[in-house]
Amino acid sequence: MASSQATTVTRDDVKELKATMRALLPGNRSGHLYEAIAAGFGFGTYAGLLAAIDGRFEREIPPAMDMAKFEARLLALSQREQG
Repeated sequence: MASSQATTVTRDDVKELKATMRALLPGNRSGHLYEAIAAGFGFGTYAGLLAAIDGRFEREIPPAMDMAKFEARLLALSQREQG
């Protein structure tokens, strides 16, 4: 990562975050939670977040997840599944 103050997010961090969100928000699909987490970190897809974690392209991952973006993406995915 370019910044010396950048926080490193790992695949394990994302898995742990998903497990926490699943406990807090039961009934949501695992894939939806991963996509919402990616959105919370500013990525359009979970694959994009993983690519950044793996260093396949250079993009900083914010040190904290934006909960408003997480919630908006999760709601959009849930509504799309229902509609």
